[in-house]
Amino acid sequence: MNRPLNLDDESHWALVAQAIPECTPMLQLSLLESLQSYRQLFDSSEQVADVSLNQQLQLLRKEYRSGQWQLLVDAINTALTNTQAQTVPITTS
Repeated sequence: MNRPLNLDDESHWALVAQAIPECTPMLQLSLLESLQSYRQLFDSSEQVADVSLNQQLQLLRKEYRSGQWQLLVDAINTALTNTQAQTVPITTS
């Protein structure tokens, strides 16, 4: 049984980031320096100052809107529920 989707949970947004192949750990760190939370990466219209980084951010948001990450995040959430584990994002939000 999956946990219900909680858009206020930073862990959800961190899992989304992990499920999008183009969202590499280095890109995540670079974006999080400006945006401060995983949720802002995907559920915000906020931009970053660096033009190249901002282009990558827009591509990630497009990938998010495509929803192709959903099956993987659902599978991870099922595994987390079955093992009574949880994710801990690197952000404080």
